[in-house]
Amino acid sequence: MEFASKIGDVDTLWKIEKIRSETMKEHSLGSGLSCAKAFLIDHKPEDAAAVIQLLNQTVPDSRRQKFIDELQKLVEEWPLEVIKRQKDERRKELAATLQHDLPTMLSALSNMGLKLNVNVEDLTREGAL
Repeated sequence: MEFASKIGDVDTLWKIEKIRSETMKEHSLGSGLSCAKAFLIDHKPEDAAAVIQLLNQTVPDSRRQKFIDELQKLVEEWPLEVIKRQKDERRKELAATLQHDLPTMLSALSNMGLKLNVNVEDLTREGAL
């Protein structure tokens, strides 16, 4: 799932998620964040926030820092990676979607009570995406 989310292959991601959900009840950290990324690519930031909130509720304290680190990567690193791997005609569209939807997702998380200290400045800087 992580590879599919890294390259932006949403169709494969959802196929893997369907199989995963038939065998496992809860998401792992990787599968949950991969689903959140797929929702972002699909222009559904509130759904991405809901998956992250669910992960937040189930992540053990021993993995809390890893969870926060992975969220930071989702916001700061993943968008640039996924856009870089797109065909030219898809890059601008995806960049615009993510520039709009990442702050929307973070706002939704904040409204759900999950306060994150993540940096979105790099994304909104002109030319970053």
